[in-house]
Amino acid sequence: EDLFIPGQYTPEDVMNSARHFYRGGTDYEAPLRKAVSTLDSGVLSKADIVFITDGQCRVSSDFQDWLCAKLAEHRASRHPAGFRKQL
Repeated sequence: EDLFIPGQYTPEDVMNSARHFYRGGTDYEAPLRKAVSTLDSGVLSKADIVFITDGQCRVSSDFQDWLCAKLAEHRASRHPAGFRKQL
């Protein structure tokens, strides 16, 4: 998990995160639940969820429904490249 709070990270931190290999086994649900939990906590007033994967993974319809509902709570919308929180 990498959380980049404005003013508390460098471009090098972002690049190191992008270079990190997590040993495969793509899991969409756990990291997206963690991202939503971070939104729920109020740590960030505006945030983007960036989820990068090289694999294909299935998620349950229950999870899809939960995620869509949580994103709606945060006035977020899905973009082709991911989910973006709206003001």
